[in-house]
This record gives sequence, structure tokens and C-alpha cells, in this order.
Amino acid sequence: MNAYRVFAPIERLVSAVDTGWRRFWRTLADGPLQTLLFALILGISGLIAIIKATFSEADRWWAGIEKALIGLALLAMTALSFVDYLRREVSFFEMEIMGGPTMAVVLMVWVGFLGASLATRQRKHLSVDATERILSPKAARLVKRFSSLGAAGFCWTFSAHAIELVEESLVGHTGQDALPLWDWLVPPINLFGEALFGTAATSIGFIVLTGLVFTGCVIARCRWERMHPPLPAPQEDDDALPLPRRERVVSLIGALALAGLTISIFGANWNPTHPEGTGYTWTELTQASATPDASQKNEMAKLDAELDALLFGDAGAGSNTSLSDLKQASAGRQRFPLWIAQLVIPLSFIVMAFRFLGLALFGRFDETRGMAEP
Repeated sequence: MNAYRVFAPIERLVSAVDTGWRRFWRTLADGPLQTLLFALILGISGLIAIIKATFSEADRWWAGIEKALIGLALLAMTALSFVDYLRREVSFFEMEIMGGPTMAVVLMVWVGFLGASLATRQRKHLSVDATERILSPKAARLVKRFSSLGAAGFCWTFSAHAIELVEESLVGHTGQDALPLWDWLVPPINLFGEALFGTAATSIGFIVLTGLVFTGCVIARCRWERMHPPLPAPQEDDDALPLPRRERVVSLIGALALAGLTISIFGANWNPTHPEGTGYTWTELTQASATPDASQKNEMAKLDAELDALLFGDAGAGSNTSLSDLKQASAGRQRFPLWIAQLVIPLSFIVMAFRFLGLALFGRFDETRGMAEP
């Protein structure tokens, strides 16, 4: 009886606490907690959908930029090679473009790397299909995701090494051999260099402005596609169908905003340094008619002395007039910046890394078509 009197209040207290806790948890689970979990699930799902739509549009518009660059490069390569062929093979054709064949080689490098980046988007890289023949469909999809993730890691690592290569040429002011810097290329290169290393284009305001324009174009494009779904494309490439005029305008504005945003972010995070540790400062290039500095004068004097010894040292033959003409034609002539020619290497590897990462995270895989675009 005494034990009952002792434990009865404890039992009532425990039952009251248990009942109160259950009632509190039931109220919390049916009310705020359920609403919070629903909002969290809805928010995460919406965020994933927004990220997928944004990256999909960015990938599509960047592919348009790549195709435009490849088309222009192919036209320029053909024109330069054809002019050089006419100069060599046709007697009365005297037009000559200094450094034309070398520029064609530089453009060929750009076409090759940009084409490799497009091949990643269109899933046209060489791949081994042994996983589809040996493993089960689920295991094959898992292996393909893992291989895409590994390819993204390799491309990102290669891009880091390529950036180091570009920095060495940029800081050392290395020029492309046998390719002079044409005067009409000086303003675009200066504008591009100022955009990468200047303070205006890499400011937070410019990044926010281009980001808002790009986001607005993505939202407008997605709303139009939701209101007017496109017909199935006859090919695998989703760019095969022509777009309405307003969507072409929005795509053009979005691509330009994406290019400006990419240059701004890349320039804000790229800080080349000299070997002694000081930061790199962009200096504008000058045209061929500009007066060379002291180092360029010393180098030109050394080259002139070697040229004099080569032409007149032993044979004693030659023409002073032709030599002076040669010196006048080459005086102050700058070589094409090598870092501009090499910049396509890290750019293409970075784009391929993001595309492989998108395929690893959001790509769809099946036995017949292999890797589907995210």
C-alpha cells in the first residue's frame, strides 16, 4: 500500500507528460511542421528546376556563341588561305596579307577546341559502349554518371594548367612568331583586355547588371516555351527548329549578357602575377606606328646587326635600299599576343567541365540513346 502511494503520483506525472508531449507533437506535425516540410520540399524542387532551366538556357546560348565563332573562324581561314594561294600561284595577283597563313593556323586551333566543346554538348565524343553490353541498365547508367563526373574533374584540372600557360604568355608579353599585330586588331584586343583586367567590367555593378539581364531573358524564354510548346525536332539537336523573331531577339540579348557575365566573373577571379610576386596590370597595346620603347629599340638594334652580318658579312652582296625598306616595314611592328591565341584552351576546358558535370548530375541515360542532354 505504501509503495502504491509512492509510485501512483509518479505514474500520473509520467502519463500527463506523455499525453502532453503526444498532443504537442500531433499539433506541431499537423500544423507548422507539415507546412515547413512542404515548403522546404517545394522550395528545393523549385530551386533544382530553376537551376536546370538556367543552365540549360546558358548552355544553349553559349553553344550559339561557339557556333558563331566557329563560322567566322572558318570563313577567315578560307579567305586567308585562298589569298595566300593566289599570291603564290597567280603571277598578276600581288595582294599579300602579312602573317595570313599563321593566323589561319591560330584560327584552326580555335575551331578545334570550340568544336571539342560542342562535341561534349552533342554527346559526340569517342566513348566505350562496353557498359551497355555487359552491365545491367541501372549499373550502366551509374557507370556513365561516374565517367561523366570523372571527365568533368579531368577537364577542370586541365583548365587550371592551361590558365598557367596563358598567364606565362600574358605576363611575359610573348608574341606569336611570324604573325604581326594588325592595326585594326589593336582596339578590339585593348577592349577585351580592359574587360578582363580593368575595374569597370569586373565591378559588382556590371556583374549584377549582366546577371539580371541574363536571368530576365531566361525567364522570358521559359514562359514563352510554357505558353507555346515547340514541336518535336526531327534531329537530336534541339536547335534544329527555327525560333520566332521575338525569341531570337531575346536569345541574342541573353547570349550577349551571358558573354559579358562570363568575362566579368572570369576577370574578377583571374589575378595573374609577375614572377617577383607583384600583380599584373593591363597595359594597352599600341599600333605599329607607335614609337618603340628602350627594350624594343635594343632588341631591334640587335636584330639589325645580326641581319647586317648575315647579308653583308661574307658575301658582300645585297641592296642597301631593300634592307632599309625591310627595317622600315618592321620598325615598331608588334607581334600578335600569344595569350589571345592560347585563351581558347582554358575556356573550352572550363565549358566542357561544366557540361560533363551537368550530364553527371541531371543527364538522362538509357540503353538505346546513351547519354541524354540535361
